[in-house]
Amino acid sequence: MAQPLGLQPISWHDLGMQPTTLEAERNEQKKWRLRPRYAGKVNFDRFVAREFLSENKQKSLCERDIAAITAVAVRHVPYYRDLFGQLGWAEGAIRNAEDFSRLPILTKSASIENAARMRADPLPPGERKGGPTYTSGTTGEKLEVLHSLKSNQIFGVLRQRGHRWFRYDPKGTQASILREDDLPPGQDGNPIALGQTSRVDGWPFTGVFFQTGPFIGYSRFNTPDAMADWLSDNQPTYVQAPAAVMEHLALAFQNRGIPPSIRGVPSLGQELTPGMRRRVESVFGLSVHENYGLNEIGLVASRCPQGGRFHVHPEVAHVEIVNEDGTPTEPGSVGKLLVSSLLNTAMPLLRYDTDDSAVAVEGPCPCGRTLPTFGAVLGRRSRRQGLPAGTEKTVETVRRIMDTLPAALSGPLRQYQIHQHESGGFELILARSGPLSPELSPYLRESWRLAMAGEKTAFDITEVDHIVQFESPKFQHFTSDFIAADAGLRGN
Repeated sequence: MAQPLGLQPISWHDLGMQPTTLEAERNEQKKWRLRPRYAGKVNFDRFVAREFLSENKQKSLCERDIAAITAVAVRHVPYYRDLFGQLGWAEGAIRNAEDFSRLPILTKSASIENAARMRADPLPPGERKGGPTYTSGTTGEKLEVLHSLKSNQIFGVLRQRGHRWFRYDPKGTQASILREDDLPPGQDGNPIALGQTSRVDGWPFTGVFFQTGPFIGYSRFNTPDAMADWLSDNQPTYVQAPAAVMEHLALAFQNRGIPPSIRGVPSLGQELTPGMRRRVESVFGLSVHENYGLNEIGLVASRCPQGGRFHVHPEVAHVEIVNEDGTPTEPGSVGKLLVSSLLNTAMPLLRYDTDDSAVAVEGPCPCGRTLPTFGAVLGRRSRRQGLPAGTEKTVETVRRIMDTLPAALSGPLRQYQIHQHESGGFELILARSGPLSPELSPYLRESWRLAMAGEKTAFDITEVDHIVQFESPKFQHFTSDFIAADAGLRGN
């Protein structure tokens, strides 16, 4: 029987990338040519300089912005005006980060319940209304968040910052594999169908400000092999997709040549586990460019190419990692990830509980940037609530088995999903493009037996052609009969 093979990540250190400097980033920024309408109107040098300010200056600017957005919230937002009244606080009660940490945490349920009262009425002088965004609804009812025009527009600015960090060439072709609704429509104005390609002249968001190469889009509901064929046919420079889709692509490409044009693989909108990262980086031979963002806030942070931690975009967000009692989490430990919107004056969310967990870190990042940082994001807490004891450990056991699956056994494998039945047993669903190796099932069962060390939990293996999750905004590697939102997500 084949033995597990470790997958080795490709790091920027291995590729010779060294700590950066303000001068290096300024030079890199010059490669991005502004469109004429923005030339001289948007000071991108200011965003570059912010990355290298002293620790004291970073703290001072952060506390200035916290105080400013809180003052706006109290003056213009009924919810916060009433909250400060209930707390007996004056408008200027919050002057620094310590004061801010005393503000009650805002939960998603409270945001939905008080949505109408959380909107500025009226907007502050000089501010203009932008477009709304919506939460995915993965864990329940959707929340509509109104944004100021500045809050909408800065998304493209911050996307470009991440592109610069990873040394993207703006003249390249960007490809995205997303839901049809998240892609530019087809020539008829309707969302593209399966097998169709969306095409526009510039990169979404970033191309608003800068002269870029073309953009192409493809639905994530196509099969992994169809996606791989599409990339081979179109030869893009950069391929961005949700983390799970990147893993599906890595499986599809493991026994065929990667298109030689591909120079970057940014991951979007979903937790990228260490195992997923190793698989994608090993197959593509590239370090994954990863962002952390929320529809409610915008682009919150980008993962550092040298340091591996996430750098917060302080122009937009203030991030805290806290324990259950609200106290700061010790470095190296996992806590609740709270995010505050600093730029959205139309509907500011302050100390907003993202429902995600993250690792707290301390000390300077080895890259040389001084922006605030946090460690790995560990996914939604609400999806773990109500599960039987030991579920998470069992799921991680199966994921480790799949992460280290030998290439000799995984050739036709394209997707997998772990399902927990109401009986407590587990089912591993394998989507394949052709007949799986006859050694695969015995290998998986033996790996399960050894990992479970005598526990009698049921373990079944099912083969399907494709795992389609049209009802879900994200591909779920784990579903459970104990999570109501997962009903109907499994497909054949």
